[in-house]
Amino acid sequence: MPATLALLLGGALFHLAYVVVGPLSLSPDEAHYWEWSRRLDWSYYSKGPAVAWIIAASTALLGATELGVRAPAVLLALGTGLVGMRLSLDLFASRRAAFLAAALGASLPLYSAGSMLMTIDAPFLFFWSIAAWSTWRALRGPGAWWVVCGVAIGLGTLGKYTMALFVPCAIGAVALGSRDRRAAAAGLACALAIAIPFAAPIVYWNAQHDWVSLRHVLAQTGLAGGGEAFSRLRTVSNCLGSQIGVVSPGIFAAMAVTVWRFATGRIEERREEHHFLLCMSIPLLAFFLAWSAHDKVEANWAAPAWLALTIAVGADWDRRLGLEGWGFRALVALVLAIGLGIVFLAHFSVLLERAGAPIPTRLDPTSRARGWRALGPAIAEAATRGGRTLPIATASYQMASEIAFYVPSQPVVYNLDLGGRRKNQCDVWGGIEAIFGRDILFVGEGETDVPVVLAARCSRAERLGVVTLVAPTGPGDPGRKASMFLCADYRNVVPAGPLRY
Repeated sequence: MPATLALLLGGALFHLAYVVVGPLSLSPDEAHYWEWSRRLDWSYYSKGPAVAWIIAASTALLGATELGVRAPAVLLALGTGLVGMRLSLDLFASRRAAFLAAALGASLPLYSAGSMLMTIDAPFLFFWSIAAWSTWRALRGPGAWWVVCGVAIGLGTLGKYTMALFVPCAIGAVALGSRDRRAAAAGLACALAIAIPFAAPIVYWNAQHDWVSLRHVLAQTGLAGGGEAFSRLRTVSNCLGSQIGVVSPGIFAAMAVTVWRFATGRIEERREEHHFLLCMSIPLLAFFLAWSAHDKVEANWAAPAWLALTIAVGADWDRRLGLEGWGFRALVALVLAIGLGIVFLAHFSVLLERAGAPIPTRLDPTSRARGWRALGPAIAEAATRGGRTLPIATASYQMASEIAFYVPSQPVVYNLDLGGRRKNQCDVWGGIEAIFGRDILFVGEGETDVPVVLAARCSRAERLGVVTLVAPTGPGDPGRKASMFLCADYRNVVPAGPLRY
């Protein structure tokens, strides 16, 4: 236990240090959730309110800085690791198995990135882990643990709607892992009764906003039609490939072996514990793999499944290998080296650039989280003209959020509809009429001329300059740039077209 605690706390300290001195700016999603936190509400266009509430509390203490935004991600990841350790100990009563599970979790690229990026996954994974742990405790002990489970499900739903998929996982656990199914089923029903009222803020807000979250989810999942057309083979293979990528091929293979051993009953003892972990992972993975035949699935959607599987592999390795002393230390070192090597490769482009040998931007996985620190001051300077400060606008809510965070005054940045984009939280807020009839500074992605639609809305438009976010690496690599335009007398016009959800 002390070794596992040291590993988890050491990882948290490393992630905090990386947040403070690391080369990466806020990702577009992080910046957008920070924008939400400046306008607290009961819910938001695409997600529940938990991420905004948490960021608001953190920035109130630490300021509207990268550390203020990201510190909760580090703490929540630490909490998830501690709960996972406790679940492993409760299941297998083995400190070595718990330590191996923690080492595996620390080495997963998905969890390593999630330990530093403040997105909806940080609170979602934390509350999912509590729900899973309390479910096991309820199946083996006092029924009061179902209350904890219900609260965790409810709070998790405020973070991410995918929390609803915990219900079929719990039903499976009750069916396969409970010694008194009737009592366990009643307890789970009680937990769900406790969880449902937590969704009240989301329902209330959506009722006031034409159910935009429901419309968005239906459109994103392809159930409402009008989405992109995908090849089933391509989306299924992409889903499978992305899941292998976020856990690394070697660990994925180890998990597959453990799942096969647990599912086929190759291990006689502790079958109920094995079935519980399978119930907390396989239904989620199977659902998203099946769903990928219908529509595109993002790599992080099945993230909670890997928590249970790291615990499963840790227990399986502990039992099968039986390593002691230096053999055990060597195994842990190998697991961490593989995982940290993959994390290192994720930021290898930054190191190569500093060494004078950058890789092409299109191959750089970090390019979308770089350059924003330099863009903010450049835009602030361009927006100050003749003793007045121009309103700032862009056609992307991601860029609008990054500009709002990195311009020193952290102003409101307007998201224009120039045609072809999706609806977002900026459209819910409205307020675009505040710039009608005024000169504005428009910022566009890339080194481009003024957009045709934008030019038609202004009496005069001229490019003021180009800011390099990520430098080109050579011929054929445009890098990443942003163009700034002065648009005089921006007019009140009909939107370019209907917005997609």
